[in-house]
Amino acid sequence: VVLLHGMFGSRLDMLPLAAAFAADHDAVAFDLPGHGDAAALLPEPFIGTERSDQAIQFAPTVLDALIAELESWARPGRLTFLVGYSLGARLALLAARQRPDLVSGVVAISGNPGLEDASALDERAAQDRA
Repeated sequence: VVLLHGMFGSRLDMLPLAAAFAADHDAVAFDLPGHGDAAALLPEPFIGTERSDQAIQFAPTVLDALIAELESWARPGRLTFLVGYSLGARLALLAARQRPDLVSGVVAISGNPGLEDASALDERAAQDRA
């Protein structure tokens, strides 16, 4: 079980879940790039009115990092389930869609796959800047 925290969180948010899973499953919670102990990986500046645009630009890097982590976990016969909250849920859904060979299932808590239509993305970014 791979536990994925939300935006502005860290792996520490997921440790109670990791402890709950530990009796019966291998469980790991790690910091997504730009969060917790991985905060130094966040591109600068990631603050102020540019936040939404930069988050959108940074998202593929975070997804790539997650997929690389999943590849390192992959073993023949091992089932890997992703449990994500908010940003972690969105990343779990995206990772499962992009690499179904690595993901056996997803539990998405307070997350959705996001906007894929370019005009919807532009509209949302304009709302965020307003």
